[in-house]
Amino acid sequence: MLELCILKVDDPGCFWGRIVKGAGVCVEDPKEYEELHIQMNLFYHKVNLDIEKMRLPSLEEGQVCVVYSGALKSWCRAVLESLFQGADGCQALCFLVDHAKRISVNADKYVKFLQLPFWVRKFQLSGIHPMTLQVSDSLEKAELVPSSHWDTSLYCILCYTFCVCINIYSIITQTYIYIYITEVMEVLLPGAEVVLKMTLSACENESSHTHCVWSQALSQWSYSRPGVTECYCWPMVARGCDTLIVSSNGDDPLSYLPPFLTHLTHLMLSSVYSTLTSHTGPIAVILCPGWKKSQHLSDMLEISAARSLNPLTILVGHRREEAKSVKIKNCQLLVTTPFSLVRLLVFHTFLFLRLCHLVLDEVDVLYTRAPEEMSTILQHFEKVAASEERTSMPRQIIAAGRRWSHHAETLLTEHMRDPCVIITAPEEAALYGKVHQVGWGHCISRGLFAWKLHEKLIYQFDVIIDQWRKVNDPGTHIVLVTTNHCVKALDIQDATCIVHYGFPSTPKQFGQRLFYMSKNFGNLSDKKLSHSAKSVLLLSEYNASHINGILRYMERANAVIPHELQDFAKGVMQAKEKQKAQRPLCSHLKSFGFCRDCRVCPDRHTVDPVQDAPQHINSRTITILPLYIKNASCYYGRLVSGKKDGYNSLAAQMAEHYAIERLHATKVVEGGIYALQEEDVYHRVRVQAVMERGERLFYSVLVCFLDEGHQKEVKAHQLLILPSQFQILPPQAVEIIVCRVQPIDGEVDWNPKVSWHISQKIKGVQHQGKIVLCLGNTVWVDPMVRITSMPGLKTTINEYDIHSEILATGMGTNNPQHVVLLRELCQRADVEKIPSQGCGCLEPIPEIQDVRQGTPCTECHSITEQ
Repeated sequence: MLELCILKVDDPGCFWGRIVKGAGVCVEDPKEYEELHIQMNLFYHKVNLDIEKMRLPSLEEGQVCVVYSGALKSWCRAVLESLFQGADGCQALCFLVDHAKRISVNADKYVKFLQLPFWVRKFQLSGIHPMTLQVSDSLEKAELVPSSHWDTSLYCILCYTFCVCINIYSIITQTYIYIYITEVMEVLLPGAEVVLKMTLSACENESSHTHCVWSQALSQWSYSRPGVTECYCWPMVARGCDTLIVSSNGDDPLSYLPPFLTHLTHLMLSSVYSTLTSHTGPIAVILCPGWKKSQHLSDMLEISAARSLNPLTILVGHRREEAKSVKIKNCQLLVTTPFSLVRLLVFHTFLFLRLCHLVLDEVDVLYTRAPEEMSTILQHFEKVAASEERTSMPRQIIAAGRRWSHHAETLLTEHMRDPCVIITAPEEAALYGKVHQVGWGHCISRGLFAWKLHEKLIYQFDVIIDQWRKVNDPGTHIVLVTTNHCVKALDIQDATCIVHYGFPSTPKQFGQRLFYMSKNFGNLSDKKLSHSAKSVLLLSEYNASHINGILRYMERANAVIPHELQDFAKGVMQAKEKQKAQRPLCSHLKSFGFCRDCRVCPDRHTVDPVQDAPQHINSRTITILPLYIKNASCYYGRLVSGKKDGYNSLAAQMAEHYAIERLHATKVVEGGIYALQEEDVYHRVRVQAVMERGERLFYSVLVCFLDEGHQKEVKAHQLLILPSQFQILPPQAVEIIVCRVQPIDGEVDWNPKVSWHISQKIKGVQHQGKIVLCLGNTVWVDPMVRITSMPGLKTTINEYDIHSEILATGMGTNNPQHVVLLRELCQRADVEKIPSQGCGCLEPIPEIQDVRQGTPCTECHSITEQ
């Protein structure tokens, strides 16, 4: 018989322990291992030790090495078990062979050490194996079958039972043992019987078919394994808890979607919602910040295990008729936006009386774009959940995002019940904890003790940490001056102030520093807790590249920003704009008159008198032939002249040339001009980029069609040599932007439905328009209409106006400041004083008229109602 000390339970049939006593067995002396760890720590704390030389050249599973454990405050021998991607980069999971603990450390923290006998050993129970409850797809049959893994709930029970020092008498049979417990709480059972009873009480509820579908879905999503965030939030979401997630990948639906859909499907199979008096309408709604995210989620649901929920994506515009005509049949899961949902609630409130689950995807963006709509939706959810018939029904709110905000605080305190808050980004946790952020500051104290610690003073670790933890008189402070590397080993979490003397190089490093004050963070559940943590940033001109990020962070922290810092930030913004001098003018600025975020946009936001000198005549009425529809309000096409069209002549000559001689380009270079045949038409193209060729015989290139404006990827061997006489005519493609219109609901991109509708209507059809502004090769037109001649009459009518067509879809809204903002930019750059470089091919055309609706306005050529 052996007496063992159980240290760790891997599963109900396998655990780690130390042999304390045993006849005929060599028992290790604990003092020998204590001396081993002392010598090992002294070795790695030597001042002249070059740790870099001790690092392992490569990492493989099963390697024996030495790592530093922050919990044990010691270097420990370990066996490398696996590598994975964690919040701090590449991480390695290792097993401490003398302590029976698993920890994760940075993959570059492993060093070599001697392979000495391990203090803990692995034991397995004999005569048992895991079982699971398998439910048939029809839910009519259930049976216990062997399983490849133990149920996770059983781990928790056994760890609670066995992870203490108890006396166990064992009989060794090969590598397995029979175990008899003599001191365990109140239950005394043989090992096999313990496992059987626990397995019967904790079984899997999913069928094998559903598990297979989920495996396929995760594989198609290129999802390998749960990360740090998922390890914390998935269990809470699966239990139906109100959950708030803030992490660097909080905008990824996979942070909540798999457990949420599993939980929802399980409740549906259990007929939990059958008692609801309202039998139509969704039981769950996922709110997305815009149409792009809604479409992305819809695509994910198509390949997931949620088909039984009949997921549906609905986006409605401003038109009341559209929202009124929406039909929602047999849909349990609805994906939409806050604006669309509010429009649906106006006409279909009765369809949302079954709502039990509300998911807020990118909750920080939702509140920024639609604060009033979010308030309306949450009020409806609260009202529905408070009805008498819903007392026993599930009620769940899930919110996921990348940033903490005061809106999230309101959501937590006013709408969530016993919420689980998961914040894996330390810098966001600091905002939650209301850490005071200041640009610079000073400290007055009655007593001050200062310590320094760096890589050459590691031997002082114990002294410094003991001094840090001592209880001192009120008003007495300990100041520790240290480095990023050393402070990690001290495991400090109760600092009250962090002074960033060396500016943090990345947001991740900034968050790590703030986390050293985590025990002094505020907590929304404890109103009495004072917010004593403070972060002091010392800024200078050397930190110019970080100033915008710091300002945004301080604004979110409601910090007082000194005027000097604001002026400094303005100067940095101006300098950055100057560095963008060779970049193209921002596309959003051109399309709408403003940029979504100038601080992060890589393109130019100032008008350059040279680059943006007008290439076409302003204040002219022209004929436009749209050939490529980029989106609902931006097109590429040609400005057609009333006289002989040079492009048609060029196209005819090119067709005649290549009918006789077709020479393929043997060497394709970036920036080169070539010809490309599509059906019976030859196009002039410029190579924008050459894809990586590798060892392939055929490779692709990205080309721009000079006379149509669009880009396309083609095979290099399709390009033909373009004779010089065909390169004389300048590119005919002109960027054409329709003025005074923008997407609804604060969207930055047009909904594809609108762009498709406009493309079907105008592509390849001549229109009339007036140029109200021209910068470079871009013209802004207002209006742009399709004019049709009346048969047998000398009269024309306006068939449609593109501006009105966009508004009629319900997905566009007026933008009256569009041209005003652009002209202000031009005035600051004196662009309008520069003579235009007209192409000479434009001829005046008659005034645009609509004999049905009114007469032309002589000032702007728009239609004036009579």
